[in-house]
Amino acid sequence: MLQHDLDFAMVCGFASFYEVDVVKLIRFVIRLGASNHDAQDIAQNAMLELHRDWDTVADPAGWVRTTAMRAYWRTMRWRHNEVVTEDLTSYPCGISSPEAFAEKAEFEREITAMLQDLPNQQRAIMALMRDSFTTDEIAQILSTTRRNVRVQTARARKTLKKARTSMLHHREGDR
Repeated sequence: MLQHDLDFAMVCGFASFYEVDVVKLIRFVIRLGASNHDAQDIAQNAMLELHRDWDTVADPAGWVRTTAMRAYWRTMRWRHNEVVTEDLTSYPCGISSPEAFAEKAEFEREITAMLQDLPNQQRAIMALMRDSFTTDEIAQILSTTRRNVRVQTARARKTLKKARTSMLHHREGDR
């Protein structure tokens, strides 16, 4: 095969991956705690890095999330007190009615707010789970063991359950 044909095949593979995964990647970074704007920048930079190394990356979805997560943590080291308050409704979610869209957006805001209270590793694990990664894939992405992923998941779920119960209890008191 000619080099031009190989280059074209490589670019088409990346383009297809980008089209399918970029919005998911942005949502992943938002779930880590980034603002909408920062998540878009981080995701785009991670995708650019992936494009550069496309022919050597075996697991593009895991690789790009690891890259984006590391970029987010680097960014947050010097901006650790910033609170995300942006509206998350600007992303299409395949919902047709305005009511369903509003309900989905509110649910995403609640999830993102609850994730902010988790330690970094637990937040990353839960964000990866929301993107349908398996325990093995998460362990590989985070460079940890399956057991640690399971332990941290259980702790995160316990914390999230308490937060959700508290939030529902608080709403009931407002009525």
